[in-house]
Amino acid sequence: MMKHCNHTRSMHKGNASQRGAALLLAMLIVALVAVLAASAVWQQWRSTTVEVSERGRLQANWILAGALDWARLILAEDAKAGGPDHLSEPWAVPLMEARLTTFLAAERNVTVDTSNLPEDAFLSGRIDDMQGRFNLWNLVKNNELSAPDVAALQRLFAQVGLSESEAQQLAQQWLRSARAWARPAADPGAAPLPRQVNQLGWLGVSASNLARISPYITILPERTAINANTASSQVLAAARSGGSMAEAQSVLTYRNRQPFVNLEALEKVLPTRPQQVELGVASRYFMVQGKLRVGSVTIQQQALVQRDGGGYGKILWREIGSFTEDEDSLARQQ
Repeated sequence: MMKHCNHTRSMHKGNASQRGAALLLAMLIVALVAVLAASAVWQQWRSTTVEVSERGRLQANWILAGALDWARLILAEDAKAGGPDHLSEPWAVPLMEARLTTFLAAERNVTVDTSNLPEDAFLSGRIDDMQGRFNLWNLVKNNELSAPDVAALQRLFAQVGLSESEAQQLAQQWLRSARAWARPAADPGAAPLPRQVNQLGWLGVSASNLARISPYITILPERTAINANTASSQVLAAARSGGSMAEAQSVLTYRNRQPFVNLEALEKVLPTRPQQVELGVASRYFMVQGKLRVGSVTIQQQALVQRDGGGYGKILWREIGSFTEDEDSLARQQ
């Protein structure tokens, strides 16, 4: 009898162990299924998010590319009209932020389907004359430093509170990079030649100095004259030996009433001085900047356009980037 009871208890214990193992196995299977299901849902969510983001990026790129073409058309129409380039022309009027659907609907003689455009999209932009700035390519002439242009750069540095020695150092580094660009084997250790002003750190320009000088300089692919109709007072004062801010301000006052139509008109107001850099009244290089804001995300574009005659204009380079509202606020705080 005792043996039978012990045997019964052993069987109950064995059955309990089996049930416990089965329950544990079931729980493990449920947990595994839950993990696989969650992973599948996450993968689906991620794929959808990436697809939506990519679609938005392509749409924004398409809109900004259209805005760039529109700006090039404005510049081409201006070229057909001929004459000097000045700040009273249509290309110089900035496009203030406007709702994209409203802006497109306002274009006469153009039929645009705006049904697939976001309602919270806003577009703004502007065209700047890059020949209203000091062109760093002017520093080199016949594979040597151009003394009048180096002196003008030194005066421009002084205008914004930087030392003339820093301007001289930049000129020397520019010459070295320009020579290496023409003959790479001649100086393998030279820094790459910058194509954009924000790359001048390659030549040793500090970020703080770049922030001060960048509104007044540019990098164009050839030597160019400074357009006296669009240049700032700082650039005009630096362009002429002995020039002053008072003289430059008087030039701005004069051209606001009557832009310089030719070099003869410019000569009457700004007589040529020895060792003066080249001045002009027309331009071929323009910076087109556009900004598309969709909700809290802003997409910015800038492109350097070369205009030749009455042509549509050649895009020398184009950059596009985006940031969120929070990132922009943080950047302003810093």
